[in-house]
Amino acid sequence: MDTTNSSPRTPSEPDPFGEGRAARRLRAAAEKRLEKGEELVCWARAWVSIDGPLNVVFAARTRDYAVLTTRRLMLWSTGFLTRHPRRRVLADRLDEITVERVPPLPGRRLRITSAGHRPLRLELGRSAAHERFVEELLARTEAPTEPDRGTPQEEGDQ
Repeated sequence: MDTTNSSPRTPSEPDPFGEGRAARRLRAAAEKRLEKGEELVCWARAWVSIDGPLNVVFAARTRDYAVLTTRRLMLWSTGFLTRHPRRRVLADRLDEITVERVPPLPGRRLRITSAGHRPLRLELGRSAAHERFVEELLARTEAPTEPDRGTPQEEGDQ
């Protein structure tokens, strides 16, 4: 029985989630926590810390696994010695969070705000996988824009 929630692909197509050992372990752990109809999108390693004014200098950081699904952003802590994914420490729904780029490195630093916890900062690398993660996360958390209804007309403009 196939327990993956990803779309079927031919054997020659690479797995967009990754083929390495870390990707396999992370996929196995994350798939156990997926909701019905939810699919894995991508993942990246990220330095995670509580966001604040002196974050760059004083923040305690951990290099965790960030997993993006079609519905949620999940963070998985790493083992101290093995650096393998150990346990899920965060699972925020994408429609309940706000993601914004943080200067001076706007492509690499993200602030994630949610009503359930203090703002988090994710600092990512410069690889193509990290760029894909950032773009997917920003695209999936953008607030839908309302259609432009035009300006209200004055009574005498008709």
